[in-house]
Amino acid sequence: MSTKGNFMAFLGGATVGAVVAVLFAPDKGEVTRQKIGKAVAEGKDKMNDLYTTGKQKAKEAYEQGRDKVSESYRKGRERLSEAISAGREMADEELDAVREVLSKDKNKSDKNDKSDEKKTDNKK
Repeated sequence: MSTKGNFMAFLGGATVGAVVAVLFAPDKGEVTRQKIGKAVAEGKDKMNDLYTTGKQKAKEAYEQGRDKVSESYRKGRERLSEAISAGREMADEELDAVREVLSKDKNKSDKNDKSDEKKTDNKK
């Protein structure tokens, strides 16, 4: 049984015990009915207070949980965005380095082709 269930059982037992005690008390019927009415009203008030307090605590817990989840989500998106930006930056740097190497190789190749053409022209 849950804590809430145990507490509700305790309150129910206390109420029944109070009613039984009043019924067996040596008072007149009118006084006994007044005591029972008062006990029931007090029990009702306590239950309403407990309900209101529990509802408020549950609402606060929900809001705190929601806020924590929202903050974690926001931070996660921010970190992911930073990681993506860093990855793109690194990829761009690598791409530039590859283009530079290819450009140097192409220049060497072009020079070699011209040199080969000259050699071929000289042989003719």
